[in-house]
Amino acid sequence: MKKRYRIGLLIDWVDSYYHQQIILGVMEAARECDINVLVFCGGSVNAPEKWEAARNRIYALATKDIVDGLIFASGSLCRNCGIDSFIQFTRQFYSLPFVSMCEEIPHGYSLLIDNSKGFKELIDHMILTHQCKRIGFIKGPENNLDANLRYQVFCDRMSAHQLKVDSSLIVNGDFLQKSGIQAISTLLDERNAAFDCLLAANDNMALGAIEALQKRGIDVPGQVKVCGFDDMAICTIIKPGISTVRISLSRLGQKAVHLLAASLEGKEIPLKTYIETEPVIRSSCGCNNEGFGMTTDFSSVSLHQNDSGSSEQKEKDPGPADLAAWCDNLITGLMENKTIPSAGIDIIRAFLESIKDSEDIKHEEEMFARINEWLVLENGLKGILSLFDFIKNKIIPQLSEQKEIQRGYDLLFASTQKTMEHYKFIFFSQRELTRGHFAWYRNLVYGSLEDPEINDFINMIVNRIQGSVKSVNCILHIDSLPDESGILPESRILLTWDYKKAYSKHDEEIYFPTRILLPENMFPRDRQYVLHIEPLYFKDFQFGIMIFELDLKLDDFDIFRMFLFNAFNTFIIIKKLQQTFLQLKETQKELINSEKMAALGRLVAGISHEINTPIGVTLTSSTYLEDITTDLYRSFTAGTLSKKDLERYIDKATESTRLIKSNMKRATELIRSFKKVAVDQSAEEMRQFNVKDYIDDILLSLRPQLKKSSHKIMIECSPDISIYSYPGAFSQILTNFLINSLTHGYDDSESGHIMIAITLKEGILYLTYRDDGKGIDKKNVKKIFEPFFTTARAQGGTGLGLHVVYNLVTQRLKGTITCQSKIGNGTAFKISFPVEDKTIAPG
Repeated sequence: MKKRYRIGLLIDWVDSYYHQQIILGVMEAARECDINVLVFCGGSVNAPEKWEAARNRIYALATKDIVDGLIFASGSLCRNCGIDSFIQFTRQFYSLPFVSMCEEIPHGYSLLIDNSKGFKELIDHMILTHQCKRIGFIKGPENNLDANLRYQVFCDRMSAHQLKVDSSLIVNGDFLQKSGIQAISTLLDERNAAFDCLLAANDNMALGAIEALQKRGIDVPGQVKVCGFDDMAICTIIKPGISTVRISLSRLGQKAVHLLAASLEGKEIPLKTYIETEPVIRSSCGCNNEGFGMTTDFSSVSLHQNDSGSSEQKEKDPGPADLAAWCDNLITGLMENKTIPSAGIDIIRAFLESIKDSEDIKHEEEMFARINEWLVLENGLKGILSLFDFIKNKIIPQLSEQKEIQRGYDLLFASTQKTMEHYKFIFFSQRELTRGHFAWYRNLVYGSLEDPEINDFINMIVNRIQGSVKSVNCILHIDSLPDESGILPESRILLTWDYKKAYSKHDEEIYFPTRILLPENMFPRDRQYVLHIEPLYFKDFQFGIMIFELDLKLDDFDIFRMFLFNAFNTFIIIKKLQQTFLQLKETQKELINSEKMAALGRLVAGISHEINTPIGVTLTSSTYLEDITTDLYRSFTAGTLSKKDLERYIDKATESTRLIKSNMKRATELIRSFKKVAVDQSAEEMRQFNVKDYIDDILLSLRPQLKKSSHKIMIECSPDISIYSYPGAFSQILTNFLINSLTHGYDDSESGHIMIAITLKEGILYLTYRDDGKGIDKKNVKKIFEPFFTTARAQGGTGLGLHVVYNLVTQRLKGTITCQSKIGNGTAFKISFPVEDKTIAPG
C-alpha cells in the first residue's frame, strides 16, 4: 500500500486573499496527490511586535516526527526579517526536504515567480500603447526579492525604450495600501513632481495611490495612469479597474505540493522552478476594458456529444420545434463532458429554461440564485464570467429565432450586472453571513465572560457550536508552562469537535507530549485531511493550540477560527484577571491591615513618648522623697532632729507626694485611653460607649501628635449620646481624619481650627468633621477614597488612610460618607450610619 505522506505548510497568516489563494491551491493539490497537510500559521519570522513573535513558536512543532516535508510561504514569512535572517531561521528544518515559495533558500527546492515576463509586457503596453514618458514607481520592501526584481524590470524596460529613470519619481513603499497614499503625498507635496503614469510593485500600493489621487481631484486614468502587480480580487471591482500583473497564487500552492510530492517519491526535480506572470489590462491604464479574465477556460467544450445526428446540422438550425430537445441534449452532453462544474450546468439549465419559457420569471430567478450560490460557495467571480463567455460564444449563436437570441443577450447582460453587484457585496462585507451567524459568533465571544470555570466554558462552546457551523472540525488543547524553547512540553485536550459526527468535551484529563501535536488516533494517516494549526496566545504568552480540519471552503473556517480564538482568549484573560484580582484583594487586605497596625504602632510610639514625662516626674519625685526621708531618719537617730527640720520635711514630702499622685493619675489616664482606643481598633467588636467621652479618649491618645501644633479642636456633642456600635471603627475614622488634617491640611507653622460635630436623630448618628486647612483640588475630591491614591507619596503617603475610612463607614458601619472641599477653603467630611438603642444592647 502506498504511503500517504504528511507535509507541513509554514505560513504567516490566513486572513488575506494572497494567503487564502495559496492555501486553496495547496489543498487542491493535496487532494489530487493524496497527501495530508498541516498548515502551521505562526506569523512572520522575527516580527518586531512581541505578540506576533510569540506566534513563531508554533513553527518549532514542524519536525520530522510529525511531517515528511515542508513548504515555506517565504515571500510573506520573511517580510519583517529579510531574506538572510529567514535563511538562518530555515536551518532548523534542513533535515527535511522542503520547497520555498517566492524566495530562493539553500538546501531546498525553490519555486520562484518570473516577475519579468508579465511586468515587462505591462510596462511596454504603457509606453507603446499609451505613450507614457514620465513614469513613477512605488517600490516594495528593500529586503524583498520580488519587489527588487520588479523594480529592476522597470529600470530595464525604461532603458530599452530610451527613457530616463527619474529618481524624483521613485518612492519607497512597504506593500501596504497606506504607503501608496504616502507616495502621492511625497511626489506631489514634497517633490512637486509631474508624471503621467505610476507603477506600483503590488496592487495594495496601487489602490492607495488611486485613492489619494482621486481625493485630490486627479482623474485616473485621464490625468495619471496607475498599474499594480498581483491581480487581487478587488482590482476587478473598483472603478477604475486596476491594470496589473497576474500571479496565479492557487497555482503557486499547487505547484509547491506537486514538487514536494515528487521529491518525497524519489523523483528528480530542478532546484529552481519558475511560474510565469501575465499582464491583465483594465481601465486604470486608459483602456476601455475591465478584462476580468478566466480562471477556467470553457472554450474547448464541445456541444451535442450525445447526439446521434449531425452535430454541424443541429448547431446551424435546431428550429423552434426542436428547442426543448436541443436544450436537453446540450445539458446531457455537458454533464458527460465534466469540464463545466455542476454549479455551472445548473446555471446553463436555468438560462435555457428561461429562454424556452420567457413568460415564467421563476426560471430567471432560479438562474440568479444559482449564480449567487456559485459566488458564495466556489469563490469564483472569474470562473462565472468565463461561463458567461461560454454562453455568449457557444450557446446563444445556436439559437435560430431572433427573439430567442435577443432574450439570451438580455439575460446574459442582466446576469452580468447582478453578478457584479452581488460580488461587490460579498467582497466588501468580507463574508456572506446571516445576522444569525453574527449573533452566534458575538454570543460565543461574550459568552466566555459569563463562564468562570473551564468546564462551564467548554459546555458553552459545545452548546453554541451545535448546528451553527457546517464545515469545520476543531480540536483545542491547552498546555502547561513552556520550556526554554518556548514549546509547551505537555498538552491536555479540552475539546474535540467534528461537525459530521459528534461534539465532545473532555472532562477526563487526556495528556500527551506537545511535540507530537495530536494523539495518532485522532488524525491517523489512513485518511486524507488538511489541518490548520494556530497558537492560542496573549501578548508574548502562549497557552494553547487550536487545530482545525479544513475543507475546500475557507469562509466558515476563517470566521469561526477568528471568533473561537477571541472567545478562548477572552476566557483565558478573564481567568487571569480573576486570579490577579483575588491576589490584589488579598494584597490590599494585607496592606490595609498593615496600615491599621502602622497607625496602632504610631499610637503606641506617641503614647510611649507621652507617658515618659509623668513617669519621669514620678520617678524623680519618689527618688527625692526617698532621699529626704533617709536624711530625716539619720537626724532622728542622731538626736539632732529639730522642729524646723520636721516642718521642712513635711512640706517637701507633701509636694513630692502631690507630684507623684498627679503624674501617676496622668499616666493612668493616658494608659486607660490608649488601652480603650487600641483594644477597640484591634478587637473590632461592638459595645456600648459614650460618644463624647470616647472622643476625649481619642484626643488624649493623640495628644503627642496634637501638642506639636497650635490647632484648636472644638467638639460639639451632647454628653448624653451613647450608642451600641463599633468603637474601634469610630476611633480609626476620627484618627485618620485628624492625622490627614495635620499632615496635608496645614503647614507646620499654621494654627488651624478643627471641628467635630455629632448629632443623633431617629437611630442615625451624624458626624461632621471639618478643618479650615488648604483644601483639596476639585479634580482629586472624587479620588480620595480610592486605594493608593495620594498626593504626598514622596513624603511617605500610602493612599490607604481615607480608603480605610471609606471601607469602615460603608462596610463595617453600613453608612455613607461624602467629602466637600475647595482649594483654600478647608475640607469637610459628613458621615451617617445607623446605631442601636443608646442604653440597651442587643442580646
